[in-house]
Amino acid sequence: MLDSVRLILAFLVRPLTNWVSQFRKSREIDEDLDRIYAVLNDLNAIPLAIGSLHSVEDVLTKVVAYTPTTKKYQDRWLTFNPALETIHTLLNTYRSNLEHATRIPDHRCFTPTQEEEKDLNIPEYFQEPLHQLCRQLASTTLLLKSSRHLRLWRKSLTFEDLQQCERVTSSCLETIQTCITPKVIYHEPLNTNEDHDAPLDIMKNATPQRYRLIDCLQLTKHQILSICEFTHFPHVRYSAVSYVWRGNAVPEGYKAAEFSVLGAEEADPIGIEVLNDTCMAALAKGATHVWIDRLCIMQTSKEVRINAPFHIAYCFSSRDMSLDIAIARADTFGDITRRVGRQNASTMVDVP
Repeated sequence: MLDSVRLILAFLVRPLTNWVSQFRKSREIDEDLDRIYAVLNDLNAIPLAIGSLHSVEDVLTKVVAYTPTTKKYQDRWLTFNPALETIHTLLNTYRSNLEHATRIPDHRCFTPTQEEEKDLNIPEYFQEPLHQLCRQLASTTLLLKSSRHLRLWRKSLTFEDLQQCERVTSSCLETIQTCITPKVIYHEPLNTNEDHDAPLDIMKNATPQRYRLIDCLQLTKHQILSICEFTHFPHVRYSAVSYVWRGNAVPEGYKAAEFSVLGAEEADPIGIEVLNDTCMAALAKGATHVWIDRLCIMQTSKEVRINAPFHIAYCFSSRDMSLDIAIARADTFGDITRRVGRQNASTMVDVP
């Protein structure tokens, strides 16, 4: 008889224990969502600093983790996750590059009076998109909390609410991508075994008053010249290249894969192998892009070329490292084709 009573009690208590455990866990999630909502409201009321991006990334991670706990329209909620995860990846990369830029002396995006990088304000052009994201995440947090409980005495989450939330989230993603993701304006293979007779028109898709960089990985891994255009000053890690615009005449019978640029035909052609070595040197020092005025300034625009010295000064003042190389017809310079750079005018970079 006593054993039977124990079995009955165990049968009744176990579900109750499970329910209490689930209730406590659910309450903890609700309390965390309340904290997230408060954090987002605080962030939306102040100019955002670099350290604030950690908080936004943490919010995105938690929102993605909590979407499977919804009880209403769960399948629809799960479709939010790819967009939120993409935003998280973009912000994480952007923050990493910003933190790195703060350690570059005299970087043009920051003032020397700000002592700690976490207190440095994010550039002005990105403040409003981030505030828009914070407002949207706050709204998403409220809807997420509402959809986790099916309570008749509270206003129910409608499918239209969720659709509107999804549209605004997608709009935030597009805005962030526009602000910090570059547009590829040139993406063509460079054959190291062929000489390019016609000058390359690399700026036919370029927009004036933009910043451009060469993607090192595309060139070294795929032999593709890929030029990226940034609306605002780029925060990717890049090296600035200094070279001879027009050097010594080459010996008769000289042969090497090279190309010239439309609008700068008076300059020496650019050696493809040396351009590849330049990108390898940049990658060896942690830079993902290189800046070369011949390829990154609109050579066909007279107005742009007149103002080029100011543009060049900006690019050199905020680079990760400088590469001094013989980029044109490099075979005439002996072994300098294998000794392609220096960092901060001191350290040579050996390329295998």
